[in-house]
Amino acid sequence: MFKKLIFAITVLALAQICANAEPLPAKNIVFLSNNHESMVQNAISNGAREAFKDLGARYNTEFAIKNITPLSANSTGIENQADILSSALQQSENIGAIVIPNLSKNEKLSEAINALAEKEKPVALISTDIPESKRIFFVESDTNAIVKTILDEINPHLRENNFKLLVIYSGKEDIFNAPEPKPSMVSQKALLDAFKDKPYVQYASSVYFSEFAKKFQQEIKDLDNYGIIFLSASPLINSVPIKRDSDRDFIIVMSLRPHLGQYLRNKEISMCIGGDYFGYGYLSAIAVAEKYFEDKNPPKDKRILAPIKYKVYQTSDFDKNWNALFK
Repeated sequence: MFKKLIFAITVLALAQICANAEPLPAKNIVFLSNNHESMVQNAISNGAREAFKDLGARYNTEFAIKNITPLSANSTGIENQADILSSALQQSENIGAIVIPNLSKNEKLSEAINALAEKEKPVALISTDIPESKRIFFVESDTNAIVKTILDEINPHLRENNFKLLVIYSGKEDIFNAPEPKPSMVSQKALLDAFKDKPYVQYASSVYFSEFAKKFQQEIKDLDNYGIIFLSASPLINSVPIKRDSDRDFIIVMSLRPHLGQYLRNKEISMCIGGDYFGYGYLSAIAVAEKYFEDKNPPKDKRILAPIKYKVYQTSDFDKNWNALFK
């Protein structure tokens, strides 16, 4: 009995010491994006913040995500990611980084990641991998699943006479017959590759789709059977309702931006699909923190997450999840 009492007192004393322990100085994980898509940045940041709840208790440290976009970095643009990253991680309170690399020109970024690894500043990558670098972790969407999901929606309509697929991307002007766009995301590139040399595919550039539809009203009217894919939600950002058209079979949007809920509710779009950005941030933050504090590598240095999609009958799920994960 006496030994049990001594043990209980010891446990209580240790618990009190831990409770009174001074927390370590606050630490930041830098998040460097390759675009200005605020919804994507918010979702990834929110995922990291969710991970910080456990990490903060585990390491007795306050964590924060430090967002750096090409605009706020006062750089020459997204080409300068390596310099921006190296500069940010010179600060002692910034312990590592989560980066969405550009789709190309990553030689300097690879060198910067390697140099930071030597300084014990770990870097996790999202969407675009640089496998030759010393990045500690990479996470992406299942691009094949995204492309397959979209193609599964399109394929039943290919049997229709004169079917046309309008692939609309965000541009500086409205163009009905536009050149193939330069993708800014891996999933966009994969989809465009799947559309190579398909005679039914036509590219179009749009600032706001509402204005595009007015300008090319006759051209759209001349289409017998058609569908639309938006490579991003930017042309729909003004939230103007989309007029119904009996010749239009579907509208698919490669985005999960919040205003799309309105279009789903009104059955103006058929489906929206995108990456699990919250999951990206959550897993990447854990990988960076564990490497920094414990020199612990993640169980897998590469993770592929299933995409998230919503159809017209899932509007309530879209609203609920957006408020919880992306806001």
